[in-house]
Amino acid sequence: MKYVILIQSNPQPWGHPTADFLPAYQEQSQEDRDRLNGDFERMLGELSEAGELVGGEALGDPTSARLFRWSDGERVVTDGPYAEGKEHLAGFFLIDVESQERAEQITRAFSGPGRPWSCARSWEVVTTPTDPALEAAWRTHRPRVLGALLRRHGDLRDCEDAAQEAVLAAAEQWPRDGLPDDPGAWLVRVASRRLIDRVRSDEARQAREEVAAREEDALHRGVLTTDEHEPATVPDDVVEMMLRCCHPVLSPSSRVALTLRAVGGLTTREIAAGFLVPETTMAQRISRARATLASGGATFGPPDPAELPERRAAVRHVVSLVFTEGHQRSSGDAVVDRAFVEEALRLARVLHDTCPEDPENTGLLALLLLTAARTPARTDAAGDLVPLDRQDRALWDPALIREGVHLLEVCLPRGGVGQFQLQAAVAAVHAEAARPEDTDWPQILVLYRMLDATAPSAATTVALATATAEVEGAVAGLAVLDRVADPRWHRVHAVRGHLLARAGDPAGARRSWAEAARLTRSIREQRHLNDLVASLDG
Repeated sequence: MKYVILIQSNPQPWGHPTADFLPAYQEQSQEDRDRLNGDFERMLGELSEAGELVGGEALGDPTSARLFRWSDGERVVTDGPYAEGKEHLAGFFLIDVESQERAEQITRAFSGPGRPWSCARSWEVVTTPTDPALEAAWRTHRPRVLGALLRRHGDLRDCEDAAQEAVLAAAEQWPRDGLPDDPGAWLVRVASRRLIDRVRSDEARQAREEVAAREEDALHRGVLTTDEHEPATVPDDVVEMMLRCCHPVLSPSSRVALTLRAVGGLTTREIAAGFLVPETTMAQRISRARATLASGGATFGPPDPAELPERRAAVRHVVSLVFTEGHQRSSGDAVVDRAFVEEALRLARVLHDTCPEDPENTGLLALLLLTAARTPARTDAAGDLVPLDRQDRALWDPALIREGVHLLEVCLPRGGVGQFQLQAAVAAVHAEAARPEDTDWPQILVLYRMLDATAPSAATTVALATATAEVEGAVAGLAVLDRVADPRWHRVHAVRGHLLARAGDPAGARRSWAEAARLTRSIREQRHLNDLVASLDG
């Protein structure tokens, strides 16, 4: 049985940037905020691990959110800001449970003490079987649809809403009438009409009526048929859309997060896992990015040539995070999602082909190829995780390794070595070792120290700790690992467990592995960590 839990806020808008400025939120100490957020994240993790949490999102900032409703056949638009004390819908969670009693139990937990909202309500959801063809079509054509709309209109929020309305229309019509010959063109055409209706019905935006009229005229005269009937696989369609989303008015991290959400098809939870931040923090970041674009009047036209290097850098991070989510799923019952891996590889190739003179584009493609080469050996016959040092290297893809090493040999001599080239160099060292004991760990340690100086991050520190332990011993590795302060990231605890075991502290290793198993949302990784704990108990 599926239930939707609706979060009502009065007046604190959970998941929205305005929460940072409300008196009720400011009264809490940072320690209390962190504790409450941590408790809530753990609850979400436990529900996810149990298979009861399907998903959830924060809704738009109530100070600027737009409400649509229909009355007597007329579409009414209401813009924010709302009255400060007015209760509003701040977010929702979708759960899948065995009974009404369990749904009520979870809803009570969502309404627990210290939550920054007034109440949580749940309703049973009437579900119909999901159409795999619709899901596949939307995942494939989402960037194309948004790109086509943005080229004509420029407002991301309007375009996302219109695209979603097209998907709802497809869910109603395709099961009845059959899949169109060109699903992408169908979605673009319907979304375009929905967007025209949306602009024309918004009386508060009369200045945009002329734009709507021109678009409607062009649609009727067939001017837009080229866009609608373009081939289903336009090589640079997704990359173009990513470049447009990486707008210079946004911070680098916000560009990447918004692009992953709008174009990459990742959920807020998956994006948060890639950034190593709580899901609520990422929801706020994405909401704040949309609000920044709207308040600044940002448009999504072709990027200025002077902005392209900075925008390409953001796109590289997007592609890297899409690949990472596919190569090591952050949640669920699969270790690898090949669709994400293959799409990231395709995007990296397109990015490299459009600007091959950029060594970081080449480095990114080399990194992804060398890492993807290990995919066949990353799981056993049961689908469980196989660590790098236990993989059958005969299963590694030699063609991908050769291509990745060749690209690396091309880009490294150009100078100005960046983070993706350094990561690719590490992957190449691993790829060229026939056996785990043949790995040149001193060389890897040098590369990670260079990476730590070039692009420091928590993930780099964890990798540096592992390499340090291989060369200088487990105690030295633990000293490096202590630089990572985030106790919520399961990988820190997992690596600490390995280093403590090597340092002769099985009790400490057991505690660390148990904590990592509790924190991870990947069922396969959790199983692997629990097996490590069991090996110490036995």
